[in-house]
Amino acid sequence: MLQLRLLTPAIFYSFIEKGKTPHWGLEGGQPGLRNYALINSKEKGEFEVLKTSGIPLLENDRVTIFAGGGGGYGNPFERDVEAVKQDVLNGYISIEHAKNDYGVIIDPLTLDINTEATKNLRASLLKQP
Repeated sequence: MLQLRLLTPAIFYSFIEKGKTPHWGLEGGQPGLRNYALINSKEKGEFEVLKTSGIPLLENDRVTIFAGGGGGYGNPFERDVEAVKQDVLNGYISIEHAKNDYGVIIDPLTLDINTEATKNLRASLLKQP
């Protein structure tokens, strides 16, 4: 995500692709997020932009650009739990995302994996259609 606040009036041009449909996942991987820009304009309000040949903006208008990234590869609940923990340690994902997106329970104080809780959560998530 990139956030901009205009210091002077400007024309905003955008050539964003894959903005209507998220990037797809492969082999059971989850889809990524969409690409788009969100404009917050004093004059025009808040609205999304994909492609545009130019939108006049005013001083202090804001533009936030979201880059969705690619979709996942493979079932996230089958990913190696140590690799998920390493993603948390590296700041790629939060402890909450480790639980919700990968089924890995990590203690927020010790950063240890709760092996039994992870096993039970993943078993229940893998049973869901």
